[in-house]
Amino acid sequence: MKNIYSITISLLLLVSLSVFGQVRIYTPTLNEPENGALDQVPDVLLNWSAVTGDSLVILYEAQLSLTEDFADPITFPKTDVTSENMSNLIFGETYYWRVRAYDGQEVSDWSEIWSFSILNTIALHMPLDNSMVYANPVLDWDAVSGLTGYELQLDTVYDWHAVDPETEENLNTAFIVDDNNKWLAGDNGLIMYYDGTDWSTVESGVTENIKDLWFTGAANGYAVGEGGTVLHYDGAVWSVVDAGTTEDLDAVSFVDENTGWAVGAGGITLKYDSGTWSEETTSNTIDLRDVYALSADNVWVCGLSKTIGHYDGTDWTYETVSNRDLYSIWFVDANNGWAVGKSGKVVYYNGEEWIVQASGVNKDLLSVNFSGTTGYAVGKNGKFITYNGYWSPLTSGTGEEMRSVFVSGDEGAIVGVDGMLMEKSGGIFNSPDLKTYQIDADSMQKSLHQLLFGTDYYYRIRGMHEEDTSMWSGARKMTTYATTTLSAPSDGSEGTHLRINFEWSEYDGITNYILEVDSNENFTLPRTFGPDLNHQVVNDLVFGTDYFWRVKVQHFEDLSDWSEVWTFTTTNTIVLESPENGATNVLQCPRYAWEKVEGASRYILWVDSDINFSDPLTVVSDSAYFQCQSALEKQTVYYWKVRGQAGASVSNWSEVWSFETEGYDGIDENFENNVMQVYPNPNNGEFTLGINSLTNTICHVRIVDLVGKELYQKDINCSAGENFEKLNLQHLENGIYLIHLQQEGRSVTKKLFIK
Repeated sequence: MKNIYSITISLLLLVSLSVFGQVRIYTPTLNEPENGALDQVPDVLLNWSAVTGDSLVILYEAQLSLTEDFADPITFPKTDVTSENMSNLIFGETYYWRVRAYDGQEVSDWSEIWSFSILNTIALHMPLDNSMVYANPVLDWDAVSGLTGYELQLDTVYDWHAVDPETEENLNTAFIVDDNNKWLAGDNGLIMYYDGTDWSTVESGVTENIKDLWFTGAANGYAVGEGGTVLHYDGAVWSVVDAGTTEDLDAVSFVDENTGWAVGAGGITLKYDSGTWSEETTSNTIDLRDVYALSADNVWVCGLSKTIGHYDGTDWTYETVSNRDLYSIWFVDANNGWAVGKSGKVVYYNGEEWIVQASGVNKDLLSVNFSGTTGYAVGKNGKFITYNGYWSPLTSGTGEEMRSVFVSGDEGAIVGVDGMLMEKSGGIFNSPDLKTYQIDADSMQKSLHQLLFGTDYYYRIRGMHEEDTSMWSGARKMTTYATTTLSAPSDGSEGTHLRINFEWSEYDGITNYILEVDSNENFTLPRTFGPDLNHQVVNDLVFGTDYFWRVKVQHFEDLSDWSEVWTFTTTNTIVLESPENGATNVLQCPRYAWEKVEGASRYILWVDSDINFSDPLTVVSDSAYFQCQSALEKQTVYYWKVRGQAGASVSNWSEVWSFETEGYDGIDENFENNVMQVYPNPNNGEFTLGINSLTNTICHVRIVDLVGKELYQKDINCSAGENFEKLNLQHLENGIYLIHLQQEGRSVTKKLFIK
């Protein structure tokens, strides 16, 4: 017996060792997409880490499911690679996936179950919302793989449009009773009413800023505001109600005409019960910004310090939700509520708890409102988002602060700073101007051409593959520039030339510009030009004339409005330069110079020793100077003036200037100082010699060293006036030399420095 037991025990030990010594294949570890990843592409790649086993070939089996329990999974064929490429996954859907490994007959456990969600739509990139663009903008978007193509829509109308309520007061709140009963309220006691035709201001009886409105019917409404302001509307007039507080009230909400709440600064909570307002005792002292009453025993509030409070008919309880101040709250029913706040925070109540939702914006959201299952939220910097199962951006058409949104069916109103009002019209991408483009899947941009000038365009995009089409992206707005902007000559310029290069800003995507120039502000007989570039030279304007000019742009589909009209005045006089007024010891044959007027065809110069110009020397010059041709009298005062001519147009005379010619005393000194100039001096041997000659004569030039050895000589035929001669002395060594000029018996000597 002992031997039998020993053998049995030994066999059991061997079996145990065999079983427990076996290496079972490991479970794969999932890598990507990360668990809970959002906005994945329809052909997302599932990737996991390789495992080892006894055999050389390990196979993997992946499963994909729409439910976490894998009740009806898609099982992919076994593969020896550690990834599986998806295709045609449904937009906006959440998928669950897992993987296990096969080592021959051995099978690992399933991996963890991870989830990921496919993107809902295509993200537009450029232009940014509310951008100004030219007539040929390029739209681009984030690339998405796994598509067969994109569809882009462009239209000139949108269901939200700006309305002028004819006020510049800040508007803080809106409420829509029905199509013919709409209300707005704002700063300084402003209340406005829409009767189905026009907006009008209604007497409120207060000057405090009104923060919120609520109506239980067309003939029963309430308004609250700063300083404990409470107003009641009875269908005819607004009247002030003493609610027993002076605290600022920010929000009001009613269940019916007998039950309502108002909340505000310091956590104050007022209850309205059948005609009486009373303050409720609560534990909260945090500022409350909004209230929503579902029923008499189901009321919600939100406020600063991440506060959300709830009233169950008996007690108020408060909790901290998320990590941002909350400014607005709205409930669709007891199991669906939203609150929005600072830095784009959105939280959702599902009947049990508050959950953070992605809003897609990072600016403060100040108001949230739902009509049915469609929600809207607005805030600072024109941020505007909508909810249809998820939050996505909408274009507001503005960058200003929007303080409140209210939507009821097809009617809607958004209000904000400086009297901003936007209304909902119910139409979107359905006008006769609608254009729809089908775009290849490998494209990430669309170039548009010949858009209308000065027009608001709205655009959106979606993606598609064989199994599904994505939601439309949030619409964006772009506005084409209405026309070009003038640059030069600047508006109001005076003393301009007669030849002007008109300039304006470049406008992309056009065929040409149209420039009009006229001396009549009504452009009755304009000169018209059609340049291809953003400038045009006009060279035959008239002296001393006021001109008006403007520009428009065009392409084959449209002609823009005119730009602003700018004015300028052409010069009507010539500005003298030399000889300077009152100059003395002027050479007997001076050079007269004045400022050039572009566009002038010639100049008329008068010179006379009589200030009345009784017998002037008259000269006509094509240039802005004149070199005298014969010597004037010595030591004599002369007067001179100039005027310009352009075609038949002649300017006024310039000022009259005078100068005195050189006298008999100091003739040699004056000759020496003025007759010869050498420059630049010193230099490396390349000089310019300037000679001012009184007459046509021969000028003798010699260059010697300091011991008198002649190194260079030349005779120059000098004309009366200025003469210039190039001297190349680079062959001379560095040092000091003397240059002699002899003319009509007089001589001048100056030093030359070669370095």
